[in-house]
Amino acid sequence: MTQSELVIKCQQEIKGLSSELVDDDYDNAYSEAADELSFGCPTDDTFRIKWLKKRLKRHIVSYLYDAALVNFDVPKAKLQQIVNNYRDRLAEMDSEYELAKSEYPVEFGILTAETEGDAFGQTVSTGFVQDSRTGEDLTYEVEDSVLINNRGE
Repeated sequence: MTQSELVIKCQQEIKGLSSELVDDDYDNAYSEAADELSFGCPTDDTFRIKWLKKRLKRHIVSYLYDAALVNFDVPKAKLQQIVNNYRDRLAEMDSEYELAKSEYPVEFGILTAETEGDAFGQTVSTGFVQDSRTGEDLTYEVEDSVLINNRGE
């Protein structure tokens, strides 16, 4: 899916709210979502498309929230309810995102204690290897090739 396809899909899903937004709002929301997630379009990965779309919508709701705050006037009690609804929805969207980051750290590109060792691959030791009990030199295998340790083991 390309960026323009994603933006059009979000415009279709948002529908009635789109009259208050311009095309630049969607492009800016996409840029913020892609920066936040550290991945963007083009992509065919359904996980990435799902979260790009969710975070793009989150930033659109944020723009609407900001616009509602600008128009806030004390006699407009209805607007207060709209502002509260936007705030609640933003908090809900953010907590959903944080939960997903903790459940799917690899998909989001987050290094954890479990994935960190695999992220850096193999290392070559810098010195000689000796048997701790006998002191025998174990630096080379039988074929005279240097031993390579996984993850610095």
